Amino acid sequence: MSTSLPGPLEDAAVQHGRRLGFARASYRGRMVGLALGFLTLGCAMWQQAAPWWFWLGPALHGFLWPHIGWRLARRAADPHAAERRNMVLDHLAGGAWTVAIGFSALPSLLMLSMMSMDSAIAAGARQLLRGMAAHAAGIGLGVLAFGWRWHPASTMLDVLACAPLLLLHPAAVGITAHRLLAKLQAQREHLARLGRHDALSGLFNRAHWMALVETEFRRFGRGGPVATLVLVDIDHFKRINDSRGHAAGDQAIQRFAALLRLGLRGIDMPARYGGEEFGVLLPGTNAAQAREVMERLRLSLHRHPLLDDQPVTASFGVVALDRHVRDAADWIQRADRLLYRAKHLGRDRVVVAGEPMDHGAEAPSSSFLASRFGQWPEAVAAPRPVSERTR
Repeated sequence: MSTSLPGPLEDAAVQHGRRLGFARASYRGRMVGLALGFLTLGCAMWQQAAPWWFWLGPALHGFLWPHIGWRLARRAADPHAAERRNMVLDHLAGGAWTVAIGFSALPSLLMLSMMSMDSAIAAGARQLLRGMAAHAAGIGLGVLAFGWRWHPASTMLDVLACAPLLLLHPAAVGITAHRLLAKLQAQREHLARLGRHDALSGLFNRAHWMALVETEFRRFGRGGPVATLVLVDIDHFKRINDSRGHAAGDQAIQRFAALLRLGLRGIDMPARYGGEEFGVLLPGTNAAQAREVMERLRLSLHRHPLLDDQPVTASFGVVALDRHVRDAADWIQRADRLLYRAKHLGRDRVVVAGEPMDHGAEAPSSSFLASRFGQWPEAVAAPRPVSERTR
């Protein structure tokens, strides 16, 4: 029995997990930050000879509240919203402790700045304003609880007590920000790749490939080198899906894409044009050279079957750029007509614009291929004789 959730429920669970991850990270930071904050408050209260009960609130806030806040966030339907409320409560308590230490300048400003930094990072300006309002309300509550106290002067001992929080908190924020930025960059690169590549084959998708074809056509129009475009179609692909299932069809597409990557240069641009049809753009390659490459690919399909127990062939339409090609769309249409001519002539063949139609069985010479791509794998470089191939 499958334990996976339906789509909307799964999305909700993933989102809840991310929000809980934010609350968990805040919990860890709160434990360290409030513990160091208690050090700064305690130093100020000790110097001012504050009564023992002044210490009770800051101690509970510093060492018990982080665990209570985490428990509240973990049980909430929206952990992120619960954590934002926790931050407001931090500000409220911070305002009260400001009165308890008599507005000692350095600890008071440090406490306000660190809490404000956390609020702004967590939820932006609106959360920051909520926090500042809560801080002011906390000062009012502090005056009611502790009375008016005014000891703003800070000593060297205050400076030393504030130093750990002053040094460690910004460093921790910086590390967290760096990790988030790195994660965001990775997500952007992933999305950019998804926008250019076909998910099943890993090759360029149709839209991106057609843009590359347009660019190559314009380069040729400005006096650039010749380029050749090829459209390839896996023969009888519908039979594979009907008789073997779509999983077998997907396997055939993936294996064909792997053969394309194996047999092309780094500057060549293969793509999944649609369904079982593929496009290949070969910069700096004339029609004769492209024929050799495609013939080698065609014959490699007999040595490397796309299905484990069934040979699968392909048909190819090849068009090199010349002055008769009007635009990129015309270039693709010409290759498409030649591809279907290859289908009409019996499939499993390469048809090149301007060549007679009696090709499709000759093995290519290896001189151009060796100079163009280097040594092919042995299994690909030694195709079967024509008499042994299955039509």
